[in-house]
Amino acid sequence: MLILPGCKKSKPSDDSSKNPGYSDDYFGFSDGACHTYNVTKTVEGITIEGTFVTEVEKIQEPAAPAGLEILKITQSYSSEALGPSLVNYYGKVKDSSGDNYYYYMLTTESGYKISYDEDDLIFVAPLKIGDKYLGIEIIREEEATVPFGSFTAFVARQKDSEIDATGWIVPYLGTVKSDITITATFEGETGTIEMSMELTSYTRPE
Repeated sequence: MLILPGCKKSKPSDDSSKNPGYSDDYFGFSDGACHTYNVTKTVEGITIEGTFVTEVEKIQEPAAPAGLEILKITQSYSSEALGPSLVNYYGKVKDSSGDNYYYYMLTTESGYKISYDEDDLIFVAPLKIGDKYLGIEIIREEEATVPFGSFTAFVARQKDSEIDATGWIVPYLGTVKSDITITATFEGETGTIEMSMELTSYTRPE
C-alpha cells in the first residue's frame, strides 16, 4: 500500500485572498507549519503526478549566537520518481532596525552549522521588486491562482544555461506555485525535465 506524505493535523490558516495566512514568518516557515503541493513532472514526454510536502520545525540550539533562529525544513515527495526526500536548515536573523529578516542556508553534510555569513544568504524579507539573491531575481508582482486560493504574489525568476525557473511567493504564506525546466546533456544526448507545483493546503499548529 502506498502511503502518501501529508501534513499532521493542525489548525488550517485562513485561505482568503485578503488574509492568506496568520503565520509569524514571512515565508510561512513558522514552527509546525506544513505546505502541501500538487506536483507534475514530465521527462521526455512521460508525465508523473503526485504530491510534495514541506514541514517546518524550529530547532532549539543552545550554542546558536544570539538572534539566530534555526529552522529544519523537511521536504518529501509521494514517489521517488518525482524526487528525493531532503532536509535543509535555514537560519533567520532580524536586523538591528527590526524591519528586515535575513534568511541563510545552514545545511552541511553532517546536519547544520550555527554560524553564517553573506555567502549563505538566501533571501531578505520583506521582498522587493529588483532584489537578487543566488541567481534569483524578484521581477514583478502579479495574481496567482492555485487550488488553495488566489493571491497577489511576488514573481521570482532564475534562468541560466541549465535551469529556467519561476516561483510565485506570497508574503506570510510562502511559495504557492513554481514552474521549473531543467536542460541537461548525458552521454551526448540533451534532454529536459519539466516540473510544476501548486499549493493545495497550508496548516500550522494553534
